[in-house]
Amino acid sequence: MTDGHIRVMKQSLPAFVEPLVRRYVEDAAFYWAQHDTSAQSTHAGLAALTRFSHLLRAHLEALGGAGAHAWPHCYEALVRWKKPAEAFVSAWVALSSDEPAQVEALMKNVRARPQELLRGVISAFAWLPPAAARERVAQWTKPESDNVEQVAALRAAAVIGAEVNDAIAQPLAVLLASTDEHVRAAACRVAAHADDAIAILEPMLADPALAVRAEAAIALALAGSVDHGHGVAVLWDCVASQSSITQTATGWFAKKAHRRLARWVRHLALMDLPGTARALDELPPESRLTYFAWHGDPGLLSDVVELMRHPEVDRYAGWVWQTITGVDIAVAGLAEPEQPPEGKAGTPVVTGPGGEASLAVPDADAIARYPVDWLEPGRRYLAGQPRNRKHALALLMDAPQAVRSIAAGHLRVSDGERISVRSCGITQRLSILRHADDEGAQ
Repeated sequence: MTDGHIRVMKQSLPAFVEPLVRRYVEDAAFYWAQHDTSAQSTHAGLAALTRFSHLLRAHLEALGGAGAHAWPHCYEALVRWKKPAEAFVSAWVALSSDEPAQVEALMKNVRARPQELLRGVISAFAWLPPAAARERVAQWTKPESDNVEQVAALRAAAVIGAEVNDAIAQPLAVLLASTDEHVRAAACRVAAHADDAIAILEPMLADPALAVRAEAAIALALAGSVDHGHGVAVLWDCVASQSSITQTATGWFAKKAHRRLARWVRHLALMDLPGTARALDELPPESRLTYFAWHGDPGLLSDVVELMRHPEVDRYAGWVWQTITGVDIAVAGLAEPEQPPEGKAGTPVVTGPGGEASLAVPDADAIARYPVDWLEPGRRYLAGQPRNRKHALALLMDAPQAVRSIAAGHLRVSDGERISVRSCGITQRLSILRHADDEGAQ
């Protein structure tokens, strides 16, 4: 799509409407960004997410009503900002249309910056009508589709699930044999729910690509592989290698490297059996704390307390301790008085899983003395209670997003139930209520 074509389309739009459409594009990108970054928030919960869902859905519907007039503003924002949020809005508008030129213009930009933009495109699939998502998954997984299209479609299928998985145009075994490692890694995510998952995924544990081995190990765990130890060992090796990569990555690649490391650490923590004595010292403090929170074994609380003495992660460590024990450190008098900011540069501070600076600073000495003997080492805890399906569903309804993420991870691994805390809040609420009804009927 040329600039000239954009100008022609704009000229056909009434002058008083054009700024309104542009504002809808900007606001839709903002609301999606709030959705995307909320998954690790220690404050916002399902109610706040649902408000953003309503607003995002309303803005997308308005852009759909604008028809062809919405695309020029989407495209200009994508070219200008080159961010996932603008990619999401552009992808939703383009994939909702019957205009191949819009899709090609979108994908030209995505192919140039896949690391930055693919996340937005993948998310757009989940907000499309199911029939439109199925059609695009089928189209983009054909042999003639390029690697970026295949990755987007496969990752989207992994997010959406059974509604679109049978639309994949090639056998997963063929996609797992792709010459492109990104396609193979994306295919591993989908293969977790295939009938022959274990048979087609086990060979991928020996793949030469780091990401493929990690995704195969994660997928095998989700598929219920009985050879649990092998997959865990492979994922641990991948985590250690990725940790080294994050130490040297810069710019956007550093952000991508840290996001990948955090995801693998979360899965490793869920896969490791309670009581596992894993040497985590080679991981960055932030990654160790993520592991502790998602693993949930109170036998590791002494390590959490020790990390409270590190100013760069003390707030995060306090949050992890209270997430496992269920004891609010501020309410229990276990927090330090807030100190005024010094106003000078220093070591970057990891304030929490969602980056909020309002988390309390823990009093490590007081917390070390605090009795938590009701917690049984060797079991998994979340919010002070042993993890189980009923407790996880209750937390998914009422807890902040960062805790909801752990609860959803528990359900995914223990019961095979998929609830994404990044998905539409309205859809999440209905899914939680449906699972809760099933729990009550048992």
